[in-house]
Amino acid sequence: MNLQILIALTVVLSLCSKQPVTAQYLWTPDYQPEKSITQRIKPPIGYERIPSDSGGFAEWLRKLPLKPEGTPVRLYDGELKVNQAAHFAVIDMDVGNRDLQQCADAVIRLRAEYLFSRGDYPAINFCFTSGDTAFFVRWIAGYRPKVAGNKVTWKRMAPMDSSYSSLRKYLEDVMMYAGSSS
Repeated sequence: MNLQILIALTVVLSLCSKQPVTAQYLWTPDYQPEKSITQRIKPPIGYERIPSDSGGFAEWLRKLPLKPEGTPVRLYDGELKVNQAAHFAVIDMDVGNRDLQQCADAVIRLRAEYLFSRGDYPAINFCFTSGDTAFFVRWIAGYRPKVAGNKVTWKRMAPMDSSYSSLRKYLEDVMMYAGSSS
């Protein structure tokens, strides 16, 4: 890693103080806890949910907002998914306007959203299928990946930006170059 990248990353890391962002689910400004997974989906009779750590990923997932009962699953372009019988509930979450969130990408998005909501930017990193790691703090510092075949290089091409829209752009790149195998 060259000195310029190291300095930029040091500046970014100093800004990342694990201060939680005010909203947990930044894609939905009108979050309603009563519409969450734990409120709508009860354990089967005779079972109970095991406790989860307060503020942990499991608790965050359990509180994900759901769309109203009976909501159909739609694809990124608004079209209805063919098999509407394959789901029980629909998370109230946009999937962007590109066909990128598939398989492992859904978990990547959820994990990144959780870490971002906690202000834990240094923990947001995922591997491309090439084996290279895409660090969000590098992205915040303005560096963007240049992918040529199986080779990834990073070049500073943007101003420093730790906004939520920057996270979403970072995730688009990650989802383009990562997959279940990585």
